[in-house]
Amino acid sequence: KAGDEGQAKVVEIKGFTGTQDAHSAQALRWSAAVREALKRGGVPADVKKAAGVGSKFTASRVDAVIAAVNSILGAYEKHPDAFRASGILPEDMETGRRLLVSLNAADLVQETAKAKRTQSTAARHSLRKRVEAAVDRIRGAGMLHFHAKPAVTARFAALVPGKGGGATKPAEPMQPKEN
Repeated sequence: KAGDEGQAKVVEIKGFTGTQDAHSAQALRWSAAVREALKRGGVPADVKKAAGVGSKFTASRVDAVIAAVNSILGAYEKHPDAFRASGILPEDMETGRRLLVSLNAADLVQETAKAKRTQSTAARHSLRKRVEAAVDRIRGAGMLHFHAKPAVTARFAALVPGKGGGATKPAEPMQPKEN
């Protein structure tokens, strides 16, 4: 059952990735369209540079797409007339702001889900280590207490394979003493 839950979490996180990818693709298309409009609109070189026209960015990385949208929005704040002269309307910039918000939200949701999964894995590993340490203590105490009874000692030794100077095979089950 634990494996099914883990698989469900992986599917859930991949679902978040799909959502993030969809938002990223929309923002990427919007950024490319705005950059193309600026390129064809005859705006000054400094405005193009501020908006990232001609610069390369990795479309597969969400942070790069966010940076591209931010550079366009920042350039618009400084040069709104140049954008309008290229046919880019304030409504187009509002679309960019909405895309940026949705992309940031999708990124946050995915990163939160990944962090929760990582924390869950760390908690399981911590629990396993505590259980193993308890078994080690029980093993040591049992071997000490029953040192005079080799069959019982062997059973305690077998609790942790590979400990105690070589591989030990499990002891035969103890038979009740006959009277």
